[in-house]
Amino acid sequence: MSLWAVFALQDYVLTALHRAPWVPAENAGYGLLKLAALPVLIAAGFGHAVFVAWVGPVVVLVIVVNILLFRRVIPAHERSPRESAGHAPLRGAPLLRFVIPDYLATIFNQLTTWLLPVLVVVMLGSQANAYFYIAFTVVTAFNLLFVNVSTSLMVEGVMDERRLAALTRQVARRFLLWLVLGGVVLYAAAPLILAPFGPEYATGAGGVLRLLVIAGGFRAVISLFTAIARVRRRTGWLLAAYGGLAVILLPLAVVLARPMGLDGVALAWLIAHATVAVAVLVPMLRLLRTPGDAPQAWSSQPVPLLAATAVAAGDR
Repeated sequence: MSLWAVFALQDYVLTALHRAPWVPAENAGYGLLKLAALPVLIAAGFGHAVFVAWVGPVVVLVIVVNILLFRRVIPAHERSPRESAGHAPLRGAPLLRFVIPDYLATIFNQLTTWLLPVLVVVMLGSQANAYFYIAFTVVTAFNLLFVNVSTSLMVEGVMDERRLAALTRQVARRFLLWLVLGGVVLYAAAPLILAPFGPEYATGAGGVLRLLVIAGGFRAVISLFTAIARVRRRTGWLLAAYGGLAVILLPLAVVLARPMGLDGVALAWLIAHATVAVAVLVPMLRLLRTPGDAPQAWSSQPVPLLAATAVAAGDR
């Protein structure tokens, strides 16, 4: 468990230290090592081959990435003129005022993701959950695109809050088209995407996938709001947003699942995200108009790393 925690945190440390291109390379390396190790271990008659193939690459990558971090990346980051002039790290009450609402908001966000499949199993059965979970996994992977973009926006925004509005417009221009095109492809090709799992998946989960894809646009708005609010240190607003999402989604899913089945659960996901996305639009615009701090005001503080970890862990 400790190794998995470090392995997960590495991605966000790299992002916070402006080494985001290393993240896909690290994850691709993990996948390749896992695929290469499994047949070798099975052929050698190694006991628990699947477990070892799954965990072994984690050990290797944790060692390699941490050596790179502590010997090269972090020292270079500390020597950078952009990072050298900063205020004292947040401590005590200011740090708690940032972290506690952020942590609670992350818990609410994770609850909406983790409890929904459990509700499907309880209310509709394991077969229905098999259909639902495939569609849910596909859309969750797609949603991570904008989550990762928002994380990078947050890291850049804390370096110079005065550029936050310009950075946000730049992100919206560059990735809105990809978000729309990706959503259209997923919506139109839903049966084809599900067909490899079996014809019954295309029939049973096609409508679910389409509803979840539509909700992806609203979830992108919430991810963008999350990044902006963390840059402005308004983590109480995050708690309100993700708490509201959980309060709307989970009861509504229970209500709609009875008459509508899986489509009702997916519709609840769409309605909840649309409601919260609309609700955060005005606060988000207000935060963007708020005058920002001078460059490097947060540069030496731990908040960018804490925030990057929270947003990525909460939306995965």
